[in-house]
Amino acid sequence: MTGTNNLFAVGRIKALESNIIDINLWHRLFDMNEKEALRILQENHYGGDSGDQQELETMIDNELASVHQLIKEVSPQPILTNLFLLPVDGYNLKLLLKEKVQEVNVHSFLHEGGSISIDQMIDSLNADRFDFFPEPIERALLDLATQKDSRIISYTIDQAIYSQIFNILAQKKNHNHLLIEYFKSKIDFTNIITVLRGNALHWEAIRVKPMLLKGGEISLKIMESVVGAEKDKLIRKLSTGRYSLTIRKVLDEFYNDMKMISLEQSFNNALLSIVFEEKNDIFGLGPIINYLLQKEHEAQVLRVMFTGKRAGIELSISELGIV
Repeated sequence: MTGTNNLFAVGRIKALESNIIDINLWHRLFDMNEKEALRILQENHYGGDSGDQQELETMIDNELASVHQLIKEVSPQPILTNLFLLPVDGYNLKLLLKEKVQEVNVHSFLHEGGSISIDQMIDSLNADRFDFFPEPIERALLDLATQKDSRIISYTIDQAIYSQIFNILAQKKNHNHLLIEYFKSKIDFTNIITVLRGNALHWEAIRVKPMLLKGGEISLKIMESVVGAEKDKLIRKLSTGRYSLTIRKVLDEFYNDMKMISLEQSFNNALLSIVFEEKNDIFGLGPIINYLLQKEHEAQVLRVMFTGKRAGIELSISELGIV
């Protein structure tokens, strides 16, 4: 509904914000065993009210599908809010491409709610007809036609998704400072995590370089220069740009505990804060995007929390990204 009024859209979103899991419920879920936590989610109607809500993944998929559908319905600028659905397309594409390589069925792991329907995606890939996709994604799929390396597949699809995002934002009618800031920061934070993962595995720059995404504020030259670097040099060189203080704080905390999960959650919280600052701008996209990202973050935390419960791994509230 392209012509949907901003005030109507924001009103719909504000009415639903009470559905976001609050800190009190998070603490209850955290202290419970898996069965009890699942029951509490059901009692709070997480994932809807259908009778077959027995599996966490089913509940999460239903909840996110409902949120994504709502965003499509109420957004006054669907071409921009759809940019936040493109990562779902990227996730599905990576799975389907890896399915061909590994010859396993991944269909049960695909997520609804992207900007491209799963059926259309599967039909296009099976027919090797990629012109259905936006140009950067089409080009990536052609480049990956004979690729077997799952890491290269993942990086190439991620880069294509970001290329499409910035192609849209580069058009004068779609220019949006909030979205540009968000996606550039997301690339920077993702690249920093990639570098630190490579350092932990003692990878050389030649192995890390192909995995770094283009389009962030921090140059790839700087990213490459800290591969294998000591703590002080790495923090000094990466603490640059608009979010230099945030990056320094997150990296200092990481080097205190060396927990990758905490690093990822800290950067994710930093991304959420970028949009959260605009959550009350009733004439912008801030309230809509904030709700979408809060719900996606909620799903991510639930997955990590329940994985920990099943594996008997004790994770702190902060490690889960709950603040």
